[in-house]
Amino acid sequence: MAKILITILGLGFIPLAPGTIGSIVGILFWLILIEFITPQMMCMFLVLVFFISWFFTEEYMKQENTSHDPSEVIIDELIGQWISLTPLLYLNYLNYTLNNKELIKLIFISFLLFRFFDIIKPWPINLIDRQVNSLSILMDDVVAGLFASMCLFIYISWNYLI
Repeated sequence: MAKILITILGLGFIPLAPGTIGSIVGILFWLILIEFITPQMMCMFLVLVFFISWFFTEEYMKQENTSHDPSEVIIDELIGQWISLTPLLYLNYLNYTLNNKELIKLIFISFLLFRFFDIIKPWPINLIDRQVNSLSILMDDVVAGLFASMCLFIYISWNYLI
């Protein structure tokens, strides 16, 4: 069960860019979920997925006897990507409705920002990534998602709300 969840149905075992695949799957799941749940429910669901993933990541690390961030574990990319998309959830509350072209553009910007911060790992992401535990596997992507989310929020504020 742990392997299925944290590799997102085995997609993490694809040898070419598993982290990017995890981010793309995150976007696809996010697009489906936002059609059915409110932004508040999405944020609660994100927290729930984080804690479940942390538990299963710990279990997987014990089963596989690994101590650092295995490339097949891509649930962290899904979570980080969801965090980076969070500003888009609240545009309706700001009385701004996106057309499909704008939505696709902002999702693409979110994707690029998250992948940039996840790959480059600036401070403090690099400090978290050096840790050797199940929490750090998730937290470096959470912080990368927060960085991307802040940048996306600034971009949205500058281009759409001013």
